[in-house]
Amino acid sequence: HNMPLNYLIDQLKEDIGEVIFLGIQPDIVGFYYPMTQPIKDAVETVYQRLEGWEGNGGFAQLAVEEE
Repeated sequence: HNMPLNYLIDQLKEDIGEVIFLGIQPDIVGFYYPMTQPIKDAVETVYQRLEGWEGNGGFAQLAVEEE
């Protein structure tokens, strides 16, 4: 949690070439809260797509503005 995300991405790119981060927005953010059913469903969807993953896995890509 102390490592800057851009540093991690740069290090991974050196070894892998392409890095894809996939995020799932939780319904409730807090310690010790159980996962809600929509989050469990989202995790299952990602898991099911992993085996045949191509490109962005069928998920929408967020546009990031370069600085």
